[in-house]
Amino acid sequence: MLITPNKQDLNKIVVINPKGGCGKTTLSTNLAAYFAMRGPIPAVMDCDPQGSSMTWLERRPDSKAPIHGIAAFKRTMQATRSWQLRVPQETTNLIVDSPASLTHDDLREVTRDASSILVPVMPSSIDIHAASRCIADLLLVAKIDRRD
Repeated sequence: MLITPNKQDLNKIVVINPKGGCGKTTLSTNLAAYFAMRGPIPAVMDCDPQGSSMTWLERRPDSKAPIHGIAAFKRTMQATRSWQLRVPQETTNLIVDSPASLTHDDLREVTRDASSILVPVMPSSIDIHAASRCIADLLLVAKIDRRD
């Protein structure tokens, strides 16, 4: 699913939760805007088929600090998948906006080399239940160390 270069200085922040409507895109775009103000140009990788992060980027005023967008949800025959998902060399902050549901293989791939994994949770029993299952999958499937 995601191929990111093995860069020592890449701060890869993955925003993940199997439930839709919990704030993944809002959190991702706000983080991207924050890092854009600080520089250098960050990248936001939109893995959600809805493409909301890319829509936000398209509507963002040109007067704002630039953000590189990677539409990971799109498939194209004009370029290889690794070329399509490339992170610019100057990028030190990559924010990954994940889709609502991921297979176990995709979960392992999207979290590989992550510096941080953020799980936004709305204050409802349904959201808390979904988040707890997500955290269990992160520990058991993606093999994220509890100390991390």
